[in-house]
Amino acid sequence: MAARLLSRLREFSIPLFVRLPLAAAGLVLAASVIAMQFAFLAQRSDLVVRASGMGNRYTSALVEKLAPLAKANDVEGIKALLQEEMTANDYDRERVLYFVSAQRKVAVSLAAPGHELEAMPKEVLSSDLGTHMSDDDTYIWAWRPVIASEPDGALLVASLDLGRIIGRQRTLMYQMIAICIAVATLAAVLCFFLMRRILGPIERVATRLKLAGKGQLEPIEDLRRYDGELKDLAQAYNAMVAATRDREMMMLTLAEQDRSAVLGRLVASIVHEVRNPLAGMLAAIETIRRFGNDANTREEALALIRRGLNSIDDVIDASLETYRFPRMRRNLTRDDLADVEVLIEAEARQRGLKFERAISLAGEVAVSALEARQVLLNLLLNACEATPSGGTVSFAAHVASNAIEFTVSDTGPGLSRAMLDAISGGGALPQEAGLGLPIVLRLVRRLGGRIRANSPHSGGTVFSLSLPLKEAVAAQ
Repeated sequence: MAARLLSRLREFSIPLFVRLPLAAAGLVLAASVIAMQFAFLAQRSDLVVRASGMGNRYTSALVEKLAPLAKANDVEGIKALLQEEMTANDYDRERVLYFVSAQRKVAVSLAAPGHELEAMPKEVLSSDLGTHMSDDDTYIWAWRPVIASEPDGALLVASLDLGRIIGRQRTLMYQMIAICIAVATLAAVLCFFLMRRILGPIERVATRLKLAGKGQLEPIEDLRRYDGELKDLAQAYNAMVAATRDREMMMLTLAEQDRSAVLGRLVASIVHEVRNPLAGMLAAIETIRRFGNDANTREEALALIRRGLNSIDDVIDASLETYRFPRMRRNLTRDDLADVEVLIEAEARQRGLKFERAISLAGEVAVSALEARQVLLNLLLNACEATPSGGTVSFAAHVASNAIEFTVSDTGPGLSRAMLDAISGGGALPQEAGLGLPIVLRLVRRLGGRIRANSPHSGGTVFSLSLPLKEAVAAQ
C-alpha cells in the first residue's frame, strides 16, 4: 500500500503553468519573511539602545540624590533613599538596587517585591560606568559612580525591568507581523494571478500545439487578449497553422495526382489482362454453339468461361481497391499484397518481364494499408519501367519483431549516385526523380518508416523498405 502511494506521488506532477506562478508567489512570501527577520533584528537593536538610555537616565537621576549621603557616609540614609525610590517609582520598575562602596563591597542591597537579589554581572566591577542587557533581554543592568568626581569611589548599581518596553515592542511586533502577512499574502496573490495572466497565452499556444500533434490544427482566435511579444507568438502559430493546412491540401492534391498517374500507367496492362480472358471466353462460347451437345466439351468451355470471369473480377477488384479511398484506416493484409501482385504481374507480362515474389505474411499487420499499397505500387511500377524486356522484377515481404520489411529489386541500369544518396539520406531529390519517388518518401515518413536504395555491382536497383508496426510506435 505504501509503495503504491509513493509510486502515485512520484507520478503526480503540477503543470509548469501552475508551478511558475506558485514559485513566484512563494518567493514573494519568502522575501517578506526575510524582511520581517531583519525588522526583528533591528527591533532588538532598538530595544538595547532604548534600555541603555533608560538605565543611564535612571542612575544619573538617582546618584544626584545619593551624592550628599555618600559624602556623609550615611549608609542608613542611603538605604532609606533607595527603599523610598523603589516603592515610589511606578514607571521603571526596579528589580534590584545596590550601593557598592569604594572598596567594591556591597553596602546596601534591596530587591523589589516578587524579585530576589541577583548576582551583579562581572562587567560592573571591571568598569565604573555602563549598562549590560540580560541574556533573556527582559531586564538591564546600569551602574555609575555616585560622586562623578570620584570614578573609583562608590557605585550605584540598578537592575531595571524592561517589561513595559518589551510589551510595547511586542504589540508593535504583532502589528508588524499582521501587516507584513497581509501585504505579503496580497502581493503573493497578485503575483500569482499576474503570472497566470502572463503565462495564459503561452499555455493556450502550448495546448494548441499539443492538439496539432494529434492532427487537430486550430488557429488561435481573439488575439486582442494578447500583448506585445505574446501576440507575435500567437500570430506566428496561426501562420504555421495556415501554412500547414495549405501544405496538407497540396499533398492531398499531389497524392491524388500520383494515384491518377499510377492508374493511367496501369490502364494498358489492365486492358491487356481483361482482353485475354475475353478472347478465351468468346472462343468458349463459340465452342458451345458448335459442340454444345457434347457434355465434356460443354463443361470444358464453361470452366474456361468461369476462369476468365474470375480473372477479370480479380483485376477489377485490385484496381478499385487501389483507386478508392477507404472510409476508415485499416491494417495491411495479405489480400492487399495479392492485389499489388495482380496489378504488377499484368504490367510485367505486358513488358515481357519475369515477376518473382517471396511473401511470408499471414493475417494482417498494424500498418496503414492505403499508404503501404501506394508506396509498393510506385516502387514496383518504377522497377518495371526501369527493367528492359527479358529482365526480372522481384518483390519480397516478411514481418520482423516490430516492423514489416519489403524489398523491391530490378535488373535495370540502376540509379545515379545522387538519387541513391538522396533516397537513403533523406535529402532533396534531383529533377530526374519525377513525381512518384517524392510521394513515396513522403508516405514513408508519414508511416515513420525507413527506405534505403543501392545499386549492386551486378546492376539494377534494390529498395529496402521498413515500416514500423503501430504497436511498436505506441510503445516508444
